[in-house]
Amino acid sequence: MEKRIARRRLRLLCGLTLWGFCAAGLSGQPAPASETPEIDFGGYLAYEYLQPAGTRFPEGGRFHGLQGGFRIAGPSSSRAGFLVEVHGRDEGRFEWKQAYVRMDFSAALRLKLGLHLVPFGRFNERSRPHENPFVGIPLNLAVLYPENWRDLGAAAEGRWGIFSYAVNFGNGLAMDEEGVLNRQFTDNNAHKAWGGRIGAFLSQGMEIGLSYAAGLSDEAQEKSYRMEGLDAAWKTPDWEIRGEYTRGRFDLPLPEDQGKSEGFFVVLIWTPGSLQPVVGYQAVRMENIAFPSTLMPSRSAAYGEDTELRGWTFGLRWIPAPGLLLKGEYSLNADNGLSRKDHVLRLQAAAVFAP
Repeated sequence: MEKRIARRRLRLLCGLTLWGFCAAGLSGQPAPASETPEIDFGGYLAYEYLQPAGTRFPEGGRFHGLQGGFRIAGPSSSRAGFLVEVHGRDEGRFEWKQAYVRMDFSAALRLKLGLHLVPFGRFNERSRPHENPFVGIPLNLAVLYPENWRDLGAAAEGRWGIFSYAVNFGNGLAMDEEGVLNRQFTDNNAHKAWGGRIGAFLSQGMEIGLSYAAGLSDEAQEKSYRMEGLDAAWKTPDWEIRGEYTRGRFDLPLPEDQGKSEGFFVVLIWTPGSLQPVVGYQAVRMENIAFPSTLMPSRSAAYGEDTELRGWTFGLRWIPAPGLLLKGEYSLNADNGLSRKDHVLRLQAAAVFAP
Protein backbone atom coordinates (compact mmCIF):
# COMPACT_ATOMS: atom_id res chain seq x y z
CA MET A 1 0.00 0.00 0.00
CA GLU A 2 2.72 2.46 1.00
CA LYS A 3 4.69 1.63 -2.17
CA ARG A 4 1.63 2.35 -4.31
CA ILE A 5 1.14 5.69 -2.56
CA ALA A 6 4.82 6.56 -3.09
CA ARG A 7 4.53 5.68 -6.81
CA ARG A 8 1.42 7.84 -7.13
CA ARG A 9 3.20 10.75 -5.48
CA LEU A 10 6.18 10.27 -7.76
CA ARG A 11 3.95 10.28 -10.85
CA LEU A 12 2.22 13.39 -9.54
CA LEU A 13 5.59 15.09 -9.02
CA CYS A 14 6.69 14.31 -12.58
CA GLY A 15 3.28 15.34 -13.92
CA LEU A 16 3.33 18.70 -12.18
CA THR A 17 6.83 19.39 -13.41
CA LEU A 18 6.01 18.40 -17.00
CA TRP A 19 2.91 20.59 -16.80
CA GLY A 20 5.18 23.48 -15.86
CA PHE A 21 7.38 22.83 -18.90
CA CYS A 22 4.34 22.77 -21.18
CA ALA A 23 2.93 25.93 -19.64
CA ALA A 24 6.24 27.69 -20.11
CA GLY A 25 6.53 26.50 -23.71
CA LEU A 26 2.97 27.55 -24.58
CA SER A 27 3.34 31.00 -23.08
CA GLY A 28 4.34 32.31 -26.52
CA GLN A 29 6.25 35.51 -27.14
CA PRO A 30 7.17 37.69 -24.15
CA ALA A 31 4.53 40.25 -23.30
CA PRO A 32 5.29 43.95 -23.78
CA ALA A 33 6.76 45.75 -20.79
CA SER A 34 3.43 47.39 -20.08
CA GLU A 35 1.78 43.94 -19.91
CA THR A 36 4.32 42.17 -17.72
CA PRO A 37 2.44 39.41 -15.85
CA GLU A 38 1.93 39.95 -12.16
CA ILE A 39 2.46 36.28 -11.28
CA ASP A 40 5.85 34.60 -11.72
CA PHE A 41 6.27 30.84 -11.73
CA GLY A 42 8.94 28.28 -12.52
CA GLY A 43 10.32 24.90 -11.55
CA TYR A 44 12.89 22.21 -12.10
CA LEU A 45 13.36 18.45 -12.43
CA ALA A 46 16.60 16.52 -11.81
CA TYR A 47 17.81 12.92 -11.66
CA GLU A 48 21.17 11.54 -10.48
CA TYR A 49 23.34 8.49 -11.08
CA LEU A 50 26.01 7.39 -8.56
CA GLN A 51 28.84 4.90 -9.23
CA PRO A 52 31.33 4.25 -6.39
CA ALA A 53 34.89 3.59 -7.58
CA GLY A 54 35.93 -0.05 -7.63
CA THR A 55 32.44 -1.31 -8.46
CA ARG A 56 31.36 -2.84 -11.75
CA PHE A 57 29.18 -0.92 -14.17
CA PRO A 58 26.23 -1.08 -14.08
CA GLU A 59 25.79 -3.49 -11.15
CA GLY A 60 27.55 -1.26 -8.65
CA GLY A 61 25.83 1.97 -9.66
CA ARG A 62 22.37 3.23 -8.99
CA PHE A 63 19.96 5.90 -10.11
CA HIS A 64 18.59 7.97 -7.26
CA GLY A 65 17.92 11.53 -6.22
CA LEU A 66 14.92 12.19 -8.46
CA GLN A 67 13.72 15.59 -7.34
CA GLY A 68 11.49 18.31 -8.60
CA GLY A 69 10.19 21.64 -7.48
CA PHE A 70 7.60 24.21 -8.43
CA ARG A 71 7.51 27.86 -7.41
CA ILE A 72 4.91 30.59 -7.80
CA ALA A 73 5.27 34.18 -6.61
CA GLY A 74 3.57 37.51 -7.03
CA PRO A 75 2.41 40.08 -7.60
CA SER A 76 5.83 41.21 -8.84
CA SER A 77 4.99 44.92 -9.12
CA SER A 78 3.35 45.30 -5.72
CA ARG A 79 4.85 46.19 -2.36
CA ALA A 80 3.08 43.17 -0.89
CA GLY A 81 3.10 39.67 -2.29
CA PHE A 82 3.73 35.99 -1.65
CA LEU A 83 5.97 33.08 -2.59
CA VAL A 84 5.13 29.37 -2.48
CA GLU A 85 7.64 26.65 -3.36
CA VAL A 86 7.05 22.90 -3.19
CA HIS A 87 9.87 20.35 -3.31
CA GLY A 88 9.59 16.60 -3.85
CA ARG A 89 12.00 13.66 -3.91
CA ASP A 90 11.97 10.10 -5.24
CA GLU A 91 11.05 8.72 -1.82
CA GLY A 92 7.55 10.02 -2.51
CA ARG A 93 7.78 12.87 0.00
CA PHE A 94 6.39 16.29 -0.84
CA GLU A 95 7.44 19.18 1.36
CA TRP A 96 6.86 22.88 1.56
CA LYS A 97 10.20 24.49 0.81
CA GLN A 98 8.91 28.05 1.17
CA ALA A 99 5.53 29.61 1.84
CA TYR A 100 5.53 33.22 2.99
CA VAL A 101 4.03 36.63 2.45
CA ARG A 102 6.35 39.57 1.85
CA MET A 103 6.12 43.30 2.43
CA ASP A 104 8.53 45.64 0.63
CA PHE A 105 8.94 48.97 2.43
CA SER A 106 12.08 50.06 0.57
CA ALA A 107 15.31 48.66 -0.86
CA ALA A 108 16.59 48.65 2.72
CA LEU A 109 13.71 46.67 4.23
CA ARG A 110 11.73 43.66 3.06
CA LEU A 111 9.80 41.53 5.56
CA LYS A 112 8.89 37.84 5.15
CA LEU A 113 6.35 36.08 7.34
CA GLY A 114 5.99 32.32 7.10
CA LEU A 115 8.19 29.43 5.95
CA HIS A 116 11.45 30.72 4.45
CA LEU A 117 14.96 29.52 3.67
CA VAL A 118 17.40 30.40 6.44
CA PRO A 119 19.91 33.08 5.35
CA PHE A 120 23.09 31.28 6.37
CA GLY A 121 25.84 31.65 3.78
CA ARG A 122 24.83 31.54 0.13
CA PHE A 123 24.56 27.85 -0.69
CA ASN A 124 21.43 27.17 1.38
CA GLU A 125 19.38 29.65 -0.64
CA ARG A 126 20.96 28.64 -3.96
CA SER A 127 21.19 24.85 -3.76
CA ARG A 128 18.69 23.78 -6.42
CA PRO A 129 20.19 21.42 -9.02
CA HIS A 130 20.60 24.15 -11.64
CA GLU A 131 22.16 26.52 -9.07
CA ASN A 132 24.54 24.06 -7.38
CA PRO A 133 27.94 23.81 -9.14
CA PHE A 134 28.33 20.31 -7.63
CA VAL A 135 26.06 17.30 -8.05
CA GLY A 136 26.09 16.65 -4.31
CA ILE A 137 26.21 18.87 -1.23
CA PRO A 138 29.57 20.22 0.02
CA LEU A 139 30.90 18.12 2.90
CA ASN A 140 31.06 20.90 5.48
CA LEU A 141 27.46 21.97 4.85
CA ALA A 142 26.07 18.41 4.78
CA VAL A 143 27.20 17.86 8.38
CA LEU A 144 26.31 21.37 9.59
CA TYR A 145 22.60 21.80 8.85
CA PRO A 146 19.71 19.91 7.15
CA GLU A 147 19.39 20.03 3.38
CA ASN A 148 17.07 22.85 2.24
CA TRP A 149 17.25 24.43 5.70
CA ARG A 150 14.11 26.49 6.23
CA ASP A 151 12.34 27.85 9.27
CA LEU A 152 8.87 28.99 10.24
CA GLY A 153 8.90 32.55 11.55
CA ALA A 154 9.86 36.02 10.39
CA ALA A 155 12.76 37.36 8.35
CA ALA A 156 13.96 40.77 7.20
CA GLU A 157 16.43 41.67 4.47
CA GLY A 158 17.67 44.71 2.62
CA ARG A 159 20.59 46.62 1.16
CA TRP A 160 22.32 49.94 1.87
CA GLY A 161 24.90 50.91 -0.72
CA ILE A 162 27.51 48.17 -0.85
CA PHE A 163 26.14 46.40 2.25
CA SER A 164 23.36 43.83 2.51
CA TYR A 165 21.78 42.08 5.47
CA ALA A 166 19.31 39.30 6.28
CA VAL A 167 18.06 38.23 9.72
CA ASN A 168 15.54 35.60 10.76
CA PHE A 169 13.68 34.48 13.89
CA GLY A 170 11.90 31.14 14.02
CA ASN A 171 11.37 27.76 15.63
CA GLY A 172 14.94 26.64 14.96
CA LEU A 173 16.26 23.08 14.73
CA ALA A 174 15.36 20.09 16.91
CA MET A 175 17.87 17.40 17.86
CA ASP A 176 16.81 13.76 17.78
CA GLU A 177 18.00 10.94 20.04
CA GLU A 178 20.97 10.23 17.77
CA GLY A 179 22.26 13.79 17.97
CA VAL A 180 21.14 14.88 14.48
CA LEU A 181 19.64 18.34 13.98
CA ASN A 182 16.37 18.30 12.04
CA ARG A 183 13.91 20.87 10.75
CA GLN A 184 10.67 21.37 12.65
CA PHE A 185 7.39 23.11 11.91
CA THR A 186 6.25 23.21 15.53
CA ASP A 187 8.47 24.69 18.21
CA ASN A 188 9.69 22.06 20.69
CA ASN A 189 10.50 24.77 23.26
CA ALA A 190 9.55 28.36 24.02
CA HIS A 191 12.92 29.69 22.86
CA LYS A 192 13.13 31.22 19.39
CA ALA A 193 16.20 30.61 17.27
CA TRP A 194 17.79 33.48 15.41
CA GLY A 195 20.57 34.25 12.98
CA GLY A 196 21.44 36.05 9.80
CA ARG A 197 24.01 37.19 7.30
CA ILE A 198 25.79 40.49 6.64
CA GLY A 199 27.33 40.94 3.21
CA ALA A 200 29.43 43.48 1.33
CA PHE A 201 29.86 43.99 -2.43
CA LEU A 202 33.52 44.95 -2.66
CA SER A 203 33.61 45.49 -6.41
CA GLN A 204 31.87 44.45 -9.60
CA GLY A 205 31.11 40.75 -9.22
CA MET A 206 32.86 40.35 -5.84
CA GLU A 207 30.98 39.73 -2.58
CA ILE A 208 31.81 38.50 0.92
CA GLY A 209 29.53 37.66 3.85
CA LEU A 210 29.45 36.65 7.51
CA SER A 211 26.73 34.37 8.91
CA TYR A 212 25.58 33.29 12.35
CA ALA A 213 22.83 31.01 13.70
CA ALA A 214 21.98 29.90 17.23
CA GLY A 215 19.16 28.23 19.12
CA LEU A 216 18.06 25.65 21.69
CA SER A 217 17.36 22.20 20.29
CA ASP A 218 15.58 20.25 23.06
CA GLU A 219 12.32 20.52 24.99
CA ALA A 220 14.10 21.11 28.30
CA GLN A 221 16.01 24.07 26.78
CA GLU A 222 19.31 22.59 27.95
CA LYS A 223 20.91 21.74 24.59
CA SER A 224 22.03 24.45 22.20
CA TYR A 225 23.70 24.86 18.83
CA ARG A 226 25.78 27.63 17.35
CA MET A 227 26.97 28.04 13.75
CA GLU A 228 29.30 30.58 12.17
CA GLY A 229 30.20 31.06 8.54
CA LEU A 230 32.20 33.08 6.05
CA ASP A 231 31.34 33.06 2.34
CA ALA A 232 32.89 34.72 -0.69
CA ALA A 233 32.18 34.85 -4.42
CA TRP A 234 33.91 36.48 -7.37
CA LYS A 235 32.37 36.41 -10.84
CA THR A 236 33.89 37.64 -14.10
CA PRO A 237 32.75 37.21 -17.74
CA ASP A 238 35.02 34.14 -18.04
CA TRP A 239 34.95 32.39 -14.67
CA GLU A 240 33.36 32.25 -11.26
CA ILE A 241 34.77 31.20 -7.89
CA ARG A 242 32.71 30.48 -4.77
CA GLY A 243 33.53 29.27 -1.31
CA GLU A 244 32.20 28.92 2.25
CA TYR A 245 33.96 28.32 5.55
CA THR A 246 31.80 27.06 8.42
CA ARG A 247 32.14 26.15 12.07
CA GLY A 248 29.52 24.53 14.31
CA ARG A 249 29.11 23.57 17.97
CA PHE A 250 26.28 21.28 19.15
CA ASP A 251 25.27 20.01 22.58
CA LEU A 252 24.51 16.29 22.19
CA PRO A 253 22.00 14.08 24.06
CA LEU A 254 24.71 12.57 26.27
CA PRO A 255 25.59 14.75 29.30
CA GLU A 256 28.64 16.95 28.85
CA ASP A 257 29.09 15.69 25.30
CA GLN A 258 29.53 18.13 22.43
CA GLY A 259 29.70 17.76 18.69
CA LYS A 260 31.91 19.99 16.56
CA SER A 261 32.48 20.56 12.88
CA GLU A 262 34.77 22.87 10.95
CA GLY A 263 35.37 22.92 7.23
CA PHE A 264 35.19 24.71 3.90
CA PHE A 265 34.65 24.28 0.20
CA VAL A 266 35.87 26.26 -2.79
CA VAL A 267 34.85 25.77 -6.42
CA LEU A 268 36.03 27.31 -9.69
CA ILE A 269 33.73 27.33 -12.73
CA TRP A 270 34.84 28.24 -16.25
CA THR A 271 31.68 29.87 -17.64
CA PRO A 272 32.15 30.72 -21.37
CA GLY A 273 30.41 28.43 -23.82
CA SER A 274 28.09 25.48 -23.30
CA LEU A 275 30.85 23.23 -21.87
CA GLN A 276 31.95 24.48 -18.45
CA PRO A 277 34.76 22.74 -16.51
CA VAL A 278 34.38 22.70 -12.72
CA VAL A 279 37.14 22.15 -10.14
CA GLY A 280 36.47 22.08 -6.41
CA TYR A 281 38.13 21.21 -3.12
CA GLN A 282 36.37 20.56 0.17
CA ALA A 283 37.31 19.45 3.65
CA VAL A 284 35.61 19.01 7.02
CA ARG A 285 36.78 17.93 10.47
CA MET A 286 34.14 16.43 12.76
CA GLU A 287 33.94 15.38 16.39
CA ASN A 288 30.93 13.29 17.46
CA ILE A 289 28.97 14.23 14.35
CA ALA A 290 26.79 11.85 12.34
CA PHE A 291 26.97 12.44 8.59
CA PRO A 292 24.87 11.14 5.67
CA SER A 293 26.20 7.93 4.11
CA THR A 294 25.86 9.47 0.64
CA LEU A 295 28.95 11.58 1.37
CA MET A 296 31.11 8.46 1.34
CA PRO A 297 29.01 5.44 0.30
CA SER A 298 31.21 2.86 2.05
CA ARG A 299 30.96 4.61 5.41
CA SER A 300 28.17 4.52 7.96
CA ALA A 301 27.34 7.36 10.34
CA ALA A 302 30.39 8.59 12.24
CA TYR A 303 28.68 9.48 15.52
CA GLY A 304 31.14 9.07 18.37
CA GLU A 305 34.19 9.34 16.12
CA ASP A 306 36.67 12.06 15.28
CA THR A 307 36.83 12.17 11.51
CA GLU A 308 38.32 14.33 8.80
CA LEU A 309 37.00 14.12 5.23
CA ARG A 310 38.58 15.92 2.31
CA GLY A 311 38.71 15.63 -1.43
CA TRP A 312 39.02 17.13 -4.90
CA THR A 313 36.13 17.25 -7.33
CA PHE A 314 36.62 17.45 -11.09
CA GLY A 315 33.51 17.98 -13.17
CA LEU A 316 32.00 19.21 -16.39
CA ARG A 317 28.72 21.01 -16.98
CA TRP A 318 27.07 20.94 -20.40
CA ILE A 319 24.22 23.24 -21.41
CA PRO A 320 22.95 21.79 -24.70
CA ALA A 321 19.88 24.04 -24.76
CA PRO A 322 18.36 26.80 -22.63
CA GLY A 323 16.83 25.29 -19.52
CA LEU A 324 18.70 21.98 -19.81
CA LEU A 325 21.82 21.15 -17.78
CA LEU A 326 23.90 17.95 -17.70
CA LYS A 327 26.54 17.58 -14.95
CA GLY A 328 29.20 15.00 -14.33
CA GLU A 329 31.81 14.93 -11.57
CA TYR A 330 34.40 12.60 -10.13
CA SER A 331 35.12 13.11 -6.42
CA LEU A 332 38.46 12.00 -4.98
CA ASN A 333 37.40 11.60 -1.36
CA ALA A 334 39.65 10.51 1.48
CA ASP A 335 39.09 9.73 5.16
CA ASN A 336 42.13 10.79 7.17
CA GLY A 337 41.01 8.85 10.23
CA LEU A 338 40.91 5.51 8.44
CA SER A 339 43.36 6.32 5.61
CA ARG A 340 40.59 5.22 3.27
CA LYS A 341 39.85 6.48 -0.21
CA ASP A 342 36.26 6.56 -1.33
CA HIS A 343 36.03 7.97 -4.86
CA VAL A 344 32.62 8.50 -6.43
CA LEU A 345 31.36 9.24 -9.95
CA ARG A 346 28.14 11.25 -10.08
CA LEU A 347 26.04 12.22 -13.09
CA GLN A 348 23.01 14.48 -13.01
CA ALA A 349 20.51 15.78 -15.55
CA ALA A 350 18.54 18.88 -14.62
CA ALA A 351 15.89 20.84 -16.45
CA VAL A 352 14.49 24.26 -15.56
CA PHE A 353 11.36 25.91 -16.82
CA ALA A 354 10.07 29.45 -16.53
CA PRO A 355 7.64 31.53 -18.61
